[in-house]
Amino acid sequence: MFKRAFGTGLGFLGLIVGAGFASGREMLQFFVAFGVIGIVGALAASLVMMFITDPALQLGSHVQAQERAAVFHRVPHPLIARFVDVATTITLFAIGFVRFAERGANMAQQFGWPVWIGAAITVVAVLMPGMFDVDKVARLIWVITPFLMCS
Repeated sequence: MFKRAFGTGLGFLGLIVGAGFASGREMLQFFVAFGVIGIVGALAASLVMMFITDPALQLGSHVQAQERAAVFHRVPHPLIARFVDVATTITLFAIGFVRFAERGANMAQQFGWPVWIGAAITVVAVLMPGMFDVDKVARLIWVITPFLMCS
């Protein structure tokens, strides 16, 4: 159990948190700014994420869930299900907000645009593919990636 949860959770953590930030330094700088307690907090958050994520992903796969609520409402106690649902929503919102702000700042640095313009472009770039199905988004990524690699 520990090995599978550690591997899957760590992979998920790297994908969700690490891939969304330019260098990874942002997270380090944030937690280090709080000193030892910040590093303890980062480790605690990582462990909680690892050990909650694997069972949630497994349960979602088992019940063929189409949305996160279908997974959370399978948790035996409704208060725990509601807490996890609200915590997930807040976490995803916060991570998304930070990513949009970071991309806006990145475009401001690269092109001299106001931060809000870069953030708005990023919001549109994220929302537009969400209107398509997974296969169309995958094809779009295959088309765009070579151009991103060359720039």
